[in-house]
Amino acid sequence: MALRLPPHSHCLHCESPLPEGEEFCSEECARAHSLKEGLDKRKNLLFYAGVAVVALALLSLRLIL
Repeated sequence: MALRLPPHSHCLHCESPLPEGEEFCSEECARAHSLKEGLDKRKNLLFYAGVAVVALALLSLRLIL
């Protein structure tokens, strides 16, 4: 027979079990998660900016030839 666990959630940063409805187990995890989200947003912005620059370069090259 399988054991039934009480309702719970997990820390969004370290995956530790938490009481249901909580997002982080500590302030340290909340800060680390916030920092990681900021870095991910910056990385995505740089990627899409690079794609736009390459697309514009290819478009302008196509117009010149």
